[in-house]
Amino acid sequence: YDFGFRKLLIKQRIYARAYGRLIRLRKPSLYNHGYLLFIRPALALLALIPYLFPFNIILVILYSLYFTRRMYSTRITLNDPRIILVPIVTIFFLYYDLYWMIESYIFGQNKIE
Repeated sequence: YDFGFRKLLIKQRIYARAYGRLIRLRKPSLYNHGYLLFIRPALALLALIPYLFPFNIILVILYSLYFTRRMYSTRITLNDPRIILVPIVTIFFLYYDLYWMIESYIFGQNKIE
């Protein structure tokens, strides 16, 4: 498979738009058991609150490390110098997903590009 950054951006945009559309269409049914769907958006929005400054940034970094923990468990990936970029890319995708999710939720479009 070719997992270039451009294709990864396209794939994440499609997932985020579908996620926003799901929240828009199934909002009443998500109140009972859908609270787990809001952890990532809440984490991204929490980092934008200035009054919680050290706490919110630490949570986003811990999320990034937890989400990519398997990358740090093999010798092959630990020897690759690009491993330093993994948490940065994970945090970038947290906000990238949030943007496209909100765009799809507000405008209601779920286009596959």
